Parts: sequence; C-alpha cells; structure tokens
Amino acid sequence: MGSPHEIAEIAERPLAIGPNQRNLDDLARIFQESSGSVWRAVYVYTGGRREIAEEAVSEAFALAMESRREILNPLAWIYKTAFRIATLEMSRERKVPTPPLDATVVEVEEVQDLLVALDQLPAR
Repeated sequence: MGSPHEIAEIAERPLAIGPNQRNLDDLARIFQESSGSVWRAVYVYTGGRREIAEEAVSEAFALAMESRREILNPLAWIYKTAFRIATLEMSRERKVPTPPLDATVVEVEEVQDLLVALDQLPAR
C-alpha cells in the first residue's frame, strides 16, 4: 500500500488516544466482531475496490496492534485509519497516468481511397 513513512504518518494523526492499556486479546475480539463491518464500509467508500479495502483494513489492524496501549477507542481508531489509508491509495491511483489508447494512424490518402471505393459499390 503506502510507504512505511506515509502509513506511520496516517496512524499518528490525532485521534482519541490516552493511557489505556489494551492487550492483544482486546484487538482480537474487535477483529472478530468488527473487521467485516470495517471492510464493508471501506469497500463501499472505495467504490468496490476490493484490494484497496483489504489492504487498508489489514494495515489499520496491524497498526492498531503496534499502538494498542496508546489508543483510547480502538474501533474508531481502526475505522479512521483504514479510511485514511484507503484515501491515500485512491489518490495515488488518480495520479498514475492512464496509458494512451493504441491509435492506428491512417493517412488522409488512404481514407480518400476508401471513400472512393465505397462510392463504387452497387446500391442494394
């Protein structure tokens, strides 16, 4: 998805954090209960881009595990982080230029010859 620096920056943006001591069991429970809802919300937000939704939600949960002792409201933090990661990825998609269509170059003389040939066809 994003570079480690960009993802760390996303995760460090101000959210409700405090001295709450979370453990991995809390996050495992939140994952089991809410990961589907988080994924569906991000999936809809991204316009059905499954890969972006999966990566954003996975990355958000992974970052939550790393920062679990500092997060006051883990589910809200996970939602917000997943949406931020998805937004970053979609903005990258828009910046990638689309390759030009393979256009066939046709000389004017060839078009004129074709039009003359079509005029010579018998009418039905």
